This record gives sequence, structure tokens and C-alpha cells, in this order.
Amino acid sequence: MCKSILRLFIVVVLCVIFSECSKSSSSLPDNQEIIKFADNRVKAICVSNWDLNGDAELSFGEAAAVTSLNGAFEYEENTIKYFDELKYFLGITSIGLDEFSYDESLLLLSIPKNVIRIGGLPGSLRTLRLYNENPNFDYELCFNSLRSSQTIVYIPKEALNNYLSFDVCKEFYEYGRLKTL
Repeated sequence: MCKSILRLFIVVVLCVIFSECSKSSSSLPDNQEIIKFADNRVKAICVSNWDLNGDAELSFGEAAAVTSLNGAFEYEENTIKYFDELKYFLGITSIGLDEFSYDESLLLLSIPKNVIRIGGLPGSLRTLRLYNENPNFDYELCFNSLRSSQTIVYIPKEALNNYLSFDVCKEFYEYGRLKTL
């Protein structure tokens, strides 16, 4: 009797564990899953530059394969407002000086976790999400360029101490402009 109850208990525990594992892995985007863009102009630029299979959409896999923006957004003055989906462009390690700096209508930008160099950013930004957990000198320059703006910067919770090693980030934090995701 005890062995039967023990076996049943083990089976139930294993079922729960496997069920939870399948739930957590299904919440990750599939490489073929299509990105839903908040800004139609951003989608048009992304599709025209990086749609590899010609389906007029951009999948998570296509976005992750991009290694450079190649100035695709450089001359988009006042045409885009939201680019949260940039966080899915995991192959990018650098954002050029002029990539977004001229677009004074850009309100929200999310920088992927692998980016180690950030060029100029527009003063119009209201929300900047940084996913890199190990900021460097370029990140400090990025914060300096946003000092006179009203930008709220969000960073990974586990990276807060890393960001606070820079005086300008401490300043943002003290004024409530540096928050965790």
C-alpha cells in the first residue's frame, strides 16, 4: 500500500514538473513567430531591410539574426514613435551615433541586451529600456546625453548595482528617473 502511494506521489510530482517546464518554454517566442510592432513605420523599415523569407513580416528569428541597423533609421526624422521591438534584435552589439538621434518624435526605445555601444539618442525619448546587465563607459555617455531630457530609464533589476557604479546613473536614480524592469 505504501509503495503504491509513493509511486502515485512520484508520478504526480513528475507530471507537475513537466507541466511547469512546458509552460515556461512555451512563453519564449518561437523563432518563426511573427513580431507584433506597435509602430507601423518601424515595421515597414524592419520588413524592408530584414524580412528574409519575403512574407512581409518579421519573425523573432529574423530579428535576432540582424547584426547591424546599417543606418536604417538614421534619416527617419519625426516618423517613428515607438521601437520596443528592438529588444528582439539580439545580434546587434552597437547602435550608431546618428541611428536615432535625429528623430525627435521617438518616445520609447528598448536597447537589446547585447548592445555595448550606444550612439546619440533624441531628447524626445520618454522611456528608454536597457537590457544590458553590464553597462560600460558608452552607457555612461548615453545617460549624460539624456540629462536635460525627461527620459525615464529602465534597467534589469539584477543590474542596478552595476549601473549605480556611474555617478550619472546615481543621479538618475536619486531623481526617480532610473527604475528597474
